[in-house]
Amino acid sequence: MADASSWNHVAKRLQHEGYMVIAPANPLRGMTSDSAYMASVLAAIPGPIVLVAHSYGGAVITNAATGNPNVKALVYVAAFIPDMGETAVDLLKFPGSLIVLPPNPDPTVTPVHSQVALTCMSTLIRSERSLLPIFPPRRPH
Repeated sequence: MADASSWNHVAKRLQHEGYMVIAPANPLRGMTSDSAYMASVLAAIPGPIVLVAHSYGGAVITNAATGNPNVKALVYVAAFIPDMGETAVDLLKFPGSLIVLPPNPDPTVTPVHSQVALTCMSTLIRSERSLLPIFPPRRPH
């Protein structure tokens, strides 16, 4: 499960300004399941909704927001923004992507979408130096 505590600082600032903030954890069970879960969370929220996501969460909110008239905006923070029918893996094929999925030794096997985020992270965490272009050190506010 992807903990949403990384958004705590932002959530507190928004709450201080009078906004209602909900930061549900992402179950990381697969695109279909994660999107359905987020859609169920959204269905319980009255009034206008602005969704914010990072990384794989961008693809999740894109799907979860579909058909919900209360969703007024989607905000992507260094996130995947797939078009209709695209997956996060499809977006990694564009030139300039610094995330490289490991080669699949069996060409008859298709990677499962629920493993995308975990596969990307296990591929990246080979050396701290290789992470710097993708995840630069945090800058003070």
